[in-house]
This record gives sequence, structure tokens and C-alpha cells, in this order.
Amino acid sequence: MGFLAAATKRRSILYGSGRARRPGGHGEDWALMTGTIEILDYQPGWTATFDLLRTAIAGQLGDLAVGIEHGGSTAVPGLPAKPIIDLDVVIASRDDLPEAVHRLAGLGYVHEGDLGIAGREAFATPAGVPAHHLYVCVAGGGPLAEHLTFRDALRASPRLVAEYAALKRSLAAASGGDRDRYSAGKTDFVRRILATAAPMDATDAGGGTVALADATDAGSGTPAPPAATVTGGGTTP
Repeated sequence: MGFLAAATKRRSILYGSGRARRPGGHGEDWALMTGTIEILDYQPGWTATFDLLRTAIAGQLGDLAVGIEHGGSTAVPGLPAKPIIDLDVVIASRDDLPEAVHRLAGLGYVHEGDLGIAGREAFATPAGVPAHHLYVCVAGGGPLAEHLTFRDALRASPRLVAEYAALKRSLAAASGGDRDRYSAGKTDFVRRILATAAPMDATDAGGGTVALADATDAGSGTPAPPAATVTGGGTTP
């Protein structure tokens, strides 16, 4: 079986008819389903799940996708996370969005608009596939740059991973299943990291590392977080 045939078969197995929509709309709302915010220890299998989803989505979008990034906490080795994969599909221009929406509909994704975050289009996921959030972002856009910058700052600093892990577990225990409260509790941490990290070039779909201006890794203390405008920073899992 050739590569194209194998990819087509994988999409068929993963997505089935592509017509069903996951109950609850945008991704899996674990807080509503279980009454808690579920934070799991890092699972190496999250990378394999991302690869599976990326292969199917890339096959469907073809050259419309200039990159597909693994974002969020499941993309950071060693970091506890909600068991939901974040995928950022990168397109070259907003002019490509209508065709991307059309092609993704063939897998069962339902376009939900930007949900209040300009430059990041959200999609409800189809039923029967691994829990994930799917976003389509324009290369060079602010939301994509922030998502990648935050991810790569964590990947580059075990100290930040440990700090963020403790914060996430504390907030999950205190939130009583309130997802908005959980997300809001992370906002100051996210702002501090974005304010002290060299911004990721959102046109680079490869996802490299970023240089941190925060000198606390060298034991010099935590700098005061400067004011920063965060576009959707509180949504990182």
C-alpha cells in the first residue's frame, strides 16, 4: 500500500463518515463531564496522538496548511495537562480560510468562528476521535505567535515547567470544576512568560525554542512581571 493510500485509510478509520459532531461542541469539556478539572501526569503518548491527528488533517488540507503545530501543555515534555491535544493549523493567508473550512468539514469539523480571539478560528471536533482542540491560524498572527512562544518557553525551562505544573494542580483542586476560574488563575503566569520570552516567529511552522529574558534559571530571583496584553493567553491547557 502506497503512502497516499495508507494516509487515506488512516483518515477513514480515525474519522469514519466525518458527519457526527462531538456532544458538547468545542472539544471535550472535561469540567462539565466529570465535575472536576482533570490534570494528568505527562503522557508520552500525547505526541503520538498529535501525530495521528496531524497526519489525517494534513492529508485533508493538502498544501493549504503551511504547518500544523502541537500547542498547549500536552506539547511540553514533563508537564501535567488536561488530556486534550491542541492543534494549530497554520495557513498562509486569511484568504485561504474558506477553503480550509470546506476541507475540514469533510472530516466532520464544524467552524465556530474566532470565539472572540481575532486571528484564531476554532472548530468543533467530530465524534469518535481523540479529544482535541483544533484552531486555524494565519501565519504571522498574534495568537499563533503567543501560543508557540509560551510552549517553547516552557520546553526550554524545567524550572518553569515545575512552577506551572504546581500552579495548574493547585488551580484544578480549588476551581471546583469551574473552567473559567481555572483559566483565569493562570493568566498572570502566562503574561509573565510572554513578557519575558523572545517572541516566536509565527511564520516558522517548525516550532523552535525561545530565549528567556527571565534570569531566575540562574538563581537571580523572579523579575516583576511587566504589563502585557495577552490575546487568549488564559486558554492554554
